[in-house]
Order: sequence, then C-alpha cells, then structure tokens
Amino acid sequence: MDRYELHSGISIPNVANTVNKTKLKYGDVIAIEPFSTNGAGHVLSGESSNIYLIKPSIKSRLIREKKLKSLFVNMDASFGTLPFAHRWCKNMAKNIDISLKKLQFFGIIKHYPQLVEQEKGIVSQKEHTVIINEEGCEVTTIK
Repeated sequence: MDRYELHSGISIPNVANTVNKTKLKYGDVIAIEPFSTNGAGHVLSGESSNIYLIKPSIKSRLIREKKLKSLFVNMDASFGTLPFAHRWCKNMAKNIDISLKKLQFFGIIKHYPQLVEQEKGIVSQKEHTVIINEEGCEVTTIK
C-alpha cells in the first residue's frame, strides 16, 4: 500500500494463484479485499458504476471548455488520486452527468465497473488493511 494510491504494492488475488510466490515480511502493509456471493462464487466486472478515479495524464491540460476545466481542477483538488462518487460532484457543476461523460471520453477520468456475479447472485465486498508484524499480523480497519 502507498498513501493516496489505490492498488499499489503486493497483490493478493481472490482466487488461487500458483504463479506468484511472494512471501510477506515484517513491515509489509497490505489490503485484503474478499468478495462474497450467494451465487456460483465467480465475480466479474460489469457495466459502469458511479465511482470514478482521475487518471494522471497530460490530457487534462488540453481541456478547452472553461467550465469543464474548472470542474476538473476542483475534482483534482478535492479527490486527488482517490476514488470518488458521482454524488460528491453534484454541487461542483451544472449538468454533472454530461461533464463526467466528457472527462471520461477524453480519458481524463475512468469509472470503476460494477461487480456482478456470474449467476446473477448478490456480491458483497469488504476490505481490511493488515500490517505484518513479528507476531503475525494486525488488522487495522474497524471491525
């Protein structure tokens, strides 16, 4: 894990992986994101969600529309490298839906897909931050 970085460092997949032989060591900090379903247990990426992320890119400098540029500057100052929800932007600009679609079309922001279950079951996700210490590990997230 890195501060203000999503999905950095060590990756622990939700499915068996015989290729990666990485061993955790003292001082490692990891995020564990298990999924649970009431279906077949196979989670896929679905259609667009209402969660976005600013993609670091020089493209943001090429925004010509004054209102769109202002929105981007405001979003960047508010969210930086962290994911954000559509509803958090509603007071930042008129016609936020169109503005977000434009920023996405230009490749300046990306959306996170919905998690869907292969058999149309319900998907639930939990996340824990874990620090590897001398005794084993410490879960630092609220239970």
